Amino acid sequence: MKMILVFSIALMTINFTTFSIAEDSIAFIELSEDLVVDQRLIDLLQFKNNSAKMITEQLENLQLSSEQLNAAEQYIVLVLRAIAFEKEGDFDNAIELLEQAHTLDDKISKKQLNTPLFSQSQLILANSYLELKQFDKAYLAKKNYHGRLQNFTWDEHDKKVELLNEKYETQQKQQRNELLLSQSKLKRLELKELESRNNSQQINTLLIVAIMIVFLLLFIRQLVIRKQLVKLAKTDDLTQLPNRRSLFEQGEKLVHYAHKEKILLSIVVVDVDYFKLINDQHGHDVGDKVLKQLAVIGNEVMRSRDIFARLGGEEFVALLPDATLDEVKAVAERLREKLSVFDFTSLGITKFLSLSIGISALNDEVTNFEALLHDADSAMYYAKSHGRDQVAIYNETMNITTLSRVKRSVY
Repeated sequence: MKMILVFSIALMTINFTTFSIAEDSIAFIELSEDLVVDQRLIDLLQFKNNSAKMITEQLENLQLSSEQLNAAEQYIVLVLRAIAFEKEGDFDNAIELLEQAHTLDDKISKKQLNTPLFSQSQLILANSYLELKQFDKAYLAKKNYHGRLQNFTWDEHDKKVELLNEKYETQQKQQRNELLLSQSKLKRLELKELESRNNSQQINTLLIVAIMIVFLLLFIRQLVIRKQLVKLAKTDDLTQLPNRRSLFEQGEKLVHYAHKEKILLSIVVVDVDYFKLINDQHGHDVGDKVLKQLAVIGNEVMRSRDIFARLGGEEFVALLPDATLDEVKAVAERLREKLSVFDFTSLGITKFLSLSIGISALNDEVTNFEALLHDADSAMYYAKSHGRDQVAIYNETMNITTLSRVKRSVY
């Protein structure tokens, strides 16, 4: 029975540490030491469905001044106000209040800060940074959140172990007393003692294995989170294509590889004609849907080894290795034609859309990706200035500095 009880508690500890700590189901505990917190503040923080307005009104109804509050209560008040700002989408003010709360950390015991009641501030901070796309800070805040919860789990684990040890010592004393009272039971009690020791060793072994599993799961989780953050940093939020940063990284690598291996490499710059009119007449939401559809069509016409990315705004870039200019132009024409016949009437757009596309090919004079992109951009400007809805291949007469600049999204 002792072994089953201890092993069950160990499994409960593992489940709590790894899986049961979720953003919408934090298990609050009653504070029994350190700084005492007003139960009304705890109740207000526990109720997740409170609106920002309700939180603000209830804080005002409590009529608590900073002089009346200890450091822990001040901390919770700041977290509640940060939650109110977060619910209203004001993440900058939410972060500022949370940072103020963390200035009180040195006035609150580490054990109390590790409880879910206080450590959730790190989770709110991580979510706010994530909304602002400050991924590095979001990652650090999330890491601090899990670190505090891990320490809290260990504190609870130590308490349970102490209780088990006390029970175990009490049972040992009772056994020794029974040995003194009845010599006839000596052999049987010795066997029980041996069995108890074996059970203790089994429990210790299981606990060690359980702890190793916990650390392994936490490590794997951190790797997954890191991988997701790296992917987010290199992906365009709207189209899910590689973003500008990823494009330049892969572009430089491809240019270097093409020069080294003496293979062909071409770049295609794609720009939606009169895109500003779409946003002005139909709204930015419709404009975003047009860009998403262009991303889908672009992926359809590209080859498996090609790279199709969003450079910014309504401008996209494709990298086509190991393809002749005729092949590259054929791909560009397919892209232009597919968009020109696509029916956008469901979005309220009655006219067919067109693309201005510029192409440049790598040669010995072009030594880096930026120069290659510059040439393709010049060709795209040339296509715009000569009627739009066409594909232009770069030559030296198309230098962008000599062209009359044409804004890409207006007549």
